[in-house]
Amino acid sequence: MRYVELPLTELVAKDLLPLLEAWLANGEYCPIGDAEPVWFDIETTGLSSSSACTYMIGAVMRNTERQWIFRQWFAEGPGEEEELLRSFAEALPDNCALLHYNGTTFDLPFLRDRCRFMELDITWPELSVDLYAKLRRLKRLAALDSCRQRDPGPCAGATRL
Repeated sequence: MRYVELPLTELVAKDLLPLLEAWLANGEYCPIGDAEPVWFDIETTGLSSSSACTYMIGAVMRNTERQWIFRQWFAEGPGEEEELLRSFAEALPDNCALLHYNGTTFDLPFLRDRCRFMELDITWPELSVDLYAKLRRLKRLAALDSCRQRDPGPCAGATRL
């Protein structure tokens, strides 16, 4: 299994970090209280947890020095999925909230199913915020046809980070 860890400042503009902190402090948009936020996403070999496996997990979280970091776990073969799941779970802070995009209906059930299938004793944090569910309510206001990540929306042509 490969593992990568980079300071978030190497991946995004430094002026975005204060915006991130402000968003986290807003209990209306990010209702996690004093929980430690962890954004994550998984990549799988298919949509069915009974026949597909998790091969990559990416996460943005703070390290012990409270600096934002990007972490990525990559299973180079199906035999490394268990190590990938254990390593990601062990990296989660004790009091964390999982932040995700459509993870309520896919990512979290997929991870739980894979752990059950492999008989892994991993308990995932209960507190989570699904950004898709929050953004879907703003679809009309933002003039979006949908809330799919790949849709350009009203800012098509804007510079990406």
